[in-house]
Amino acid sequence: MQALLAAGAEAKGQDGQTALVTASLGGNAAIVSALLAAGAEVNAEALMAASHNTAIVQPLLAAGAEVNAKGQDGRTALIAALERGDAAIAQALLAAGAEVNAKDQYGQTALIAALERGDAAIVSALLAAGAEVNAKGQGGQTALIAASRRGDAAIVQALLAVGAEVNAKDQYGQTALIAASSVAGRTAIVQALLAAGAEVNAKGQGGRTALIAASSVAGRTATVQALLAAGAEVNAKDLYQTALIAASARGNAAIVSALLAAGAEVNAKDAEGNTALTVALSAGHTAIVQILQPQDAAPPAVETTSGLSLRVL
Repeated sequence: MQALLAAGAEAKGQDGQTALVTASLGGNAAIVSALLAAGAEVNAEALMAASHNTAIVQPLLAAGAEVNAKGQDGRTALIAALERGDAAIAQALLAAGAEVNAKDQYGQTALIAALERGDAAIVSALLAAGAEVNAKGQGGQTALIAASRRGDAAIVQALLAVGAEVNAKDQYGQTALIAASSVAGRTAIVQALLAAGAEVNAKGQGGRTALIAASSVAGRTATVQALLAAGAEVNAKDLYQTALIAASARGNAAIVSALLAAGAEVNAKDAEGNTALTVALSAGHTAIVQILQPQDAAPPAVETTSGLSLRVL
């Protein structure tokens, strides 16, 4: 360390980094303190390098580090800390006046970065510090869409409580409701979004609705039922299929029954002319075939290996 100081606090290594940046990056608080005492210049690079270590961030801030300086990718120390889940450092940076709504070059804010870690406490702190709840990040995603997709029910409620726009769409037309409906185990979030006024029949990319999304993967029967109870259009069709065809193709027997009970058109066809029954037969979903046939679905012709066309009765 004495050799470093003798060379000058602003000496740079072969990589162009100052000793302060190197020490900050390495997490060596003792060397950082010595360099600061020797008059090392505190720049943005040093604070960004230290944004994983509270013991180093604090003396750098005390020495006059610019809390809102940005790195090469436009990230601030606050965004960098939140991407790593360092809540304590984020709190220290907020206390030092970090700009809570600053964006990196991809449009990401501190709030959206924090959602990736699912830390409800730091999300609340950011909101209390004035984070713009409806700001859009990469791909036009809002905090509510991100939290709904991740399944953070407590965060979804916190965002709704401060005025998150429940029907905001990303650049693909996806809403928070469609995002939540696309993943199993999100029924509580779907219900919260519906209670907050989510448009149940909103369409995302390709015309996909929340009901079609929920019908496309097993394990979402409760979500499908919640959407139907809220008035989801059971026969809505995206560019390819209806909810019934999607559920039949993927073997979701419970969802098929729920959709039929809600008035799904059993003989509706997808973009290739297939009905729910033909896709169920093709996929070998016997239980669904048995559910669909009593519903007046026209028995499909199935071509045999000999080229004969038989009807399934």
